[in-house]
Amino acid sequence: MRVNLLEFSDDSKFLLGSGDDSLLYIWDVLSGEVVYGQRFDKPVSVVKWGGSFIDKRRTSYELAVGSGSTMCKGYFFFDASRVQWRLELTPFALPSGGLTRFFCSIEFSEDKQYVYVGSTGADLLIFRHDIGVYRAMIPVGSNGVRSLLRLPNGDLLCGGGDGTITVLRGEDLSWEAIDSVRFTLALH
Repeated sequence: MRVNLLEFSDDSKFLLGSGDDSLLYIWDVLSGEVVYGQRFDKPVSVVKWGGSFIDKRRTSYELAVGSGSTMCKGYFFFDASRVQWRLELTPFALPSGGLTRFFCSIEFSEDKQYVYVGSTGADLLIFRHDIGVYRAMIPVGSNGVRSLLRLPNGDLLCGGGDGTITVLRGEDLSWEAIDSVRFTLALH
């Protein structure tokens, strides 16, 4: 089996992993024990921990998870009645009209209110994580938005599969490309 992604929780207490077999596992880092597992219809392509908070005397976690063409808001918590960890996933609301995208990169805003998701369709999708809705789609380049990096000032670096790096600035529905550079590789 090939592992496609690994992601530590913000407090480094949990490690999430997923691979080609469409299984998602979450390990307790201290004990090494698998505390949660779930099979998805399609392999999980993106995941990002979105912060934590105290809920009923235990730390609970928010996540964003993308599998196939579905992006979900996740809530990972300890269910005392079942004496086990649970992951509740709620798909983000998308506009009607056939918007279908497959995801290849993900980042949260600093305040964890927004999720930025790069797609194979070469655009950036903006979701409001707190209320679970799609907000905007920004065309970025060609050949997919393969990587995302949020800079300290809030700008987003978008790495395109065509060798382009684009800097986006904005919030919610209003975004603009403020710089772009294309790299070419010459083999000698």
